[in-house]
Amino acid sequence: GSDDSRGTLIGLAISHETLASIVGASRQQVTEYLNEFDREKIILREGRRIIVNPKNLRRVIESRP
Repeated sequence: GSDDSRGTLIGLAISHETLASIVGASRQQVTEYLNEFDREKIILREGRRIIVNPKNLRRVIESRP
């Protein structure tokens, strides 16, 4: 990714179906997780581009047992 004022821009524009195939999940699971990450402000979606907020990602990871 590349630095963006809002986080790290993932410049790879891929569909949920393709991402699901890459990670071994269903398209529905990928969509649900992306929606959850969006609600938790871990990511910001701009069309098919994703901006990851590393500070919020770290907060969520560190809060889980």
